[in-house]
Amino acid sequence: MEVLLMGTFQINGSAERKINYDVALIELTFAESDSSSHMASKIVMRECEQFLEKLEAEGIPAESIALDNDSVSENSYRDNNKMNAKRRLEIRIPFNMSVINRIRQIVDENEYSIEFGLNYEMSNESEIREELIKEALLDSKKKAEELAATLGLKVVGVESLETYNKSGKIYAAKDRMAMPACLEAPQFLRSNKLQAKEEKLSESIEVVWTIE
Repeated sequence: MEVLLMGTFQINGSAERKINYDVALIELTFAESDSSSHMASKIVMRECEQFLEKLEAEGIPAESIALDNDSVSENSYRDNNKMNAKRRLEIRIPFNMSVINRIRQIVDENEYSIEFGLNYEMSNESEIREELIKEALLDSKKKAEELAATLGLKVVGVESLETYNKSGKIYAAKDRMAMPACLEAPQFLRSNKLQAKEEKLSESIEVVWTIE
């Protein structure tokens, strides 16, 4: 608490909540190296097309998948006589371990040369943060009213306020999301039960209250 001027004081409020991510962002990078750029590109294009065909057969259409990166370039780090071809796909789905396991299984079954990565997002983070700001404001108000009461005063209004995001992270799910209807991997009984990781969201607010 910091007293600013006669009739006002500043009270900070805060609120936090632990939330499980509900969106999975699967990143798949097809990569091939060859002395010929044509051959490296040809292998990547063929494997990618086969993979997309298999996904489509199991309920994930190609139009729901984003192309993140596509390149053919010289391998300047290891062998100047080699050319690298890469194509990276992003598949955004509601978090479901059975679907994630099935996608990895398709990769393994067909022995594709793929780098596999998994990231997380929240579909409703902006709404949660709005709720946290409201809770932080109520926290500040409660503290202000308790302090005013000890001084024989009462809170009558807000002079100013400012919010701060403590986490420093913003996750926002994009509009494009695959909604697989039939992908399952029943043989991975334990892996299918894995949960999305948890993130602590927090908001703080700095309020200058008017008292009398």
